Amino acid sequence: MLRQLSIDPPLARAGVDRDSVVRSDPKLFDRLLSDGDTRILALHAGRVPMSDGHLVLCRVEDVTSALVRVYLGRTLVEEQGAAAGAAIILNILSDNAQRELASRLDAEWVELRDIGGVLTDRDAGLVVEAVALSRWHENYQYCPRCGLPNIVGQAGWVRRCPDDGFEVYPRIDPAIIVAIRDQHDRLLLGGGRAGWYSVLAGFVEAGEPLEAAVVREVREESGLNVAVDAYLGSQSWPYPLSLMLAFSARVTDDDADAALHPDGEEITHLEWFTREDLWRRKEQLRLPGTASIARAMIESWLGRPLDAGDEHPEPTPAPNTFLAGTDIP
Repeated sequence: MLRQLSIDPPLARAGVDRDSVVRSDPKLFDRLLSDGDTRILALHAGRVPMSDGHLVLCRVEDVTSALVRVYLGRTLVEEQGAAAGAAIILNILSDNAQRELASRLDAEWVELRDIGGVLTDRDAGLVVEAVALSRWHENYQYCPRCGLPNIVGQAGWVRRCPDDGFEVYPRIDPAIIVAIRDQHDRLLLGGGRAGWYSVLAGFVEAGEPLEAAVVREVREESGLNVAVDAYLGSQSWPYPLSLMLAFSARVTDDDADAALHPDGEEITHLEWFTREDLWRRKEQLRLPGTASIARAMIESWLGRPLDAGDEHPEPTPAPNTFLAGTDIP
């Protein structure tokens, strides 16, 4: 019998009220920038400043320029760098502005994917929001209908064509990610030519239900037929603009080993893992980072964090017997 999985997505956290009702106020930034409690989150090339395990939130007078400003909302708790209720503004910086600010900050500029798993709730929510919005602004600088440069409005939450007023709002691309298990409760992991081992994932197509996307993507990438067991949770993954929707599924093929066949393009290698085998090989495999929902899914099946002590995990009944694909790192 397959054990029910339960995940706690590392980036599905927030300590900020997005305060969306005030975005239409044309004087919002004037008010916020004159408030001594307001803090600035600086971002450049997807990186934010971090020191002693916390985001560095700057005072308004310390970050005076921005390519784009976005109102992120108000903090819900008092935490290092900002009082409870403080407004947070994202400043997307130019190369020169980042170099100038970096020369004055005692901080390391880091990417979300590297530090997301260790951030506080407030900081995780802020960085996910900031990175997603910065990537959207980068991709939609021009009107998709006529090509004119868009005008930023609604406190950074809309881009508007100066010719006909056509509006573009921040978008997300839904993607499913699925923990596939066979009748022996083995977990399927695989990946592409970079050698990663992870659970399978793929984008939802137009007009497609999520459950149908799970079945289609799994069949395309692995050759397996599956039935969805449960919805596990979701988190934003702004690389580029995804919302990851996690499911567990069980194989319905009579012979899961014989049916396994990687597509050879996106997926070049696939392998069934018992808990003992994954635990034994975890240092040799390229597994997902701590900020990813994929890692949370793997650890839920394993029954413990991958970086826990040396005790053996709960056993899986059947041994690991089958590997598919030739591009094995």
